[in-house]
Amino acid sequence: MMGCNETKQDTIHEFVELKVLEALYKNVTRDKKLLIFKFREVNGRFIYTFCDGELLYRLGLKKEQIIGKEISKVNLLKNPKFIDYYLRAWTGKDVFLEGKKFLGKMTILFWLSPIIDKNQVHEVVGICFDITEKKQIEQSTCRNEKIDVVRRLAAGVAHEIRNPLTSIKGFMQLIELTTTVDNQEYFNIIKSELNQIENVINGFLLLGQTEIICFQKHDIHKILDDIISLLTPLAIIHNVEIKTRIDGYLPYIICDGNQIKRVFTNIIKNAIEAMPSGGEVCISIDQINEESIKIQCVDQGGGIEEERILKLNEPFYSIKEKGIGLGLMMSYKIIEAHGGQIRINSKVDLGTIIEITLPINPLPITDGFPS
Repeated sequence: MMGCNETKQDTIHEFVELKVLEALYKNVTRDKKLLIFKFREVNGRFIYTFCDGELLYRLGLKKEQIIGKEISKVNLLKNPKFIDYYLRAWTGKDVFLEGKKFLGKMTILFWLSPIIDKNQVHEVVGICFDITEKKQIEQSTCRNEKIDVVRRLAAGVAHEIRNPLTSIKGFMQLIELTTTVDNQEYFNIIKSELNQIENVINGFLLLGQTEIICFQKHDIHKILDDIISLLTPLAIIHNVEIKTRIDGYLPYIICDGNQIKRVFTNIIKNAIEAMPSGGEVCISIDQINEESIKIQCVDQGGGIEEERILKLNEPFYSIKEKGIGLGLMMSYKIIEAHGGQIRINSKVDLGTIIEITLPINPLPITDGFPS
């Protein structure tokens, strides 16, 4: 009788364990960031024996398309070297990799773990986990820390240089009054270089300032008109025509007008300067929905390589010969502080598209004003 009870208890215990495992499996496979698969060798060929996970469906695939298929014919990882990783795992070695080498543009944690019994690999379990969002947060945190250090350093260096530079400019102007016409060309060069140094210092000082965002209602159309009026002389010099297309009705947006003007000025100025032989800069503003608007700036310049686009929001990285690499970095910071995003799409020799998305109201409103 005792043995019967023990057998019954063991059966109940196994049933409970099975249910726990089933629940755990369901929770794991429902994770939208996860993909699990298995493969084994069958008659000299590697065959997928299992595949599931929400990440699979996000990729537009179904497990029926994978299970039972030969891995050489189904590149599940979308990576040209995937077969090498599979073969390495089949020799009994764990394969653990991280990066954008798998599943298109995602950043993935990829792990292959062989199941070994009596020194023989019977099956390999593969796990892919989408860590794109986590990496973006880490990169943003790291970038903000780097910017904070750079801001302090830039402000300190700028103040130390500005005083002697002011003295140099003053004495040079006095000497210029007594110089001959023959030497005027040299003084023009000196003044030009000093002005360039001063621009760099002003950029450093601007970077070192801790500004408080002043949210108020603004007409984004009016802001753009003011910037275009300001930059029209520069466009004429570069033989560039600025074209605009504005949505018929645009609501007022809650923003810091001066900071948004700084962003527009920097982006449109860069677009003009990207076309030394002339061309068109096309600017459009559209309301996406009740919550946000989209501003696009399209130029016909030389374009930017993809690997360089990723660095444009870093301090002191510039693609211009005399750029100091602060304008776009500050633009990114301003738009992020407004709850928006900047996206850059560019092709070499074809031009660049900069798209800014801004919320219409990034803050709760009380009696028509930000609370």
